[in-house]
Amino acid sequence: MDDLDDVRTALGYEQINIFGGSYGTRAAMVYLRQHPKHVRTIILQGVAPTNQFMPYDFAQGNERSLQGVLAECAADETCNSAFPHLPAEVKSVLDRLLEGPVEVELTMRNPPGSQPTFRKYAGAGYCRCEIEAFPGSGGRSDPLHAL
Repeated sequence: MDDLDDVRTALGYEQINIFGGSYGTRAAMVYLRQHPKHVRTIILQGVAPTNQFMPYDFAQGNERSLQGVLAECAADETCNSAFPHLPAEVKSVLDRLLEGPVEVELTMRNPPGSQPTFRKYAGAGYCRCEIEAFPGSGGRSDPLHAL
């Protein structure tokens, strides 16, 4: 992190404010450890500890998060009524993504008269499932429902 400290020096700052998010929290913590007198404030959002072996534990953490969301939805009356078969739907989406990339048209996010938005969701190497309620969609998630 000496390069960041070189930038601080070149800009003429005695101290800097640091914001780190996710993996950037690691860099922020290392800088703080190496140059504590040059840090005025530090904000860490979504901390990735320096002793975390990344990306080794990503799959386990993602699965734990997904199962937590599914359990919370099943326990919540409003969510469960809007998504009564959510675990089966998520499994179906993931199975489809394992077959290969899927392109989904997202029209609910666009202002009237604009061009539709398309997103490509890749197969097993990367999966980003969005579960959102869009106005007028009856609580359905366009990406999840479209797949």
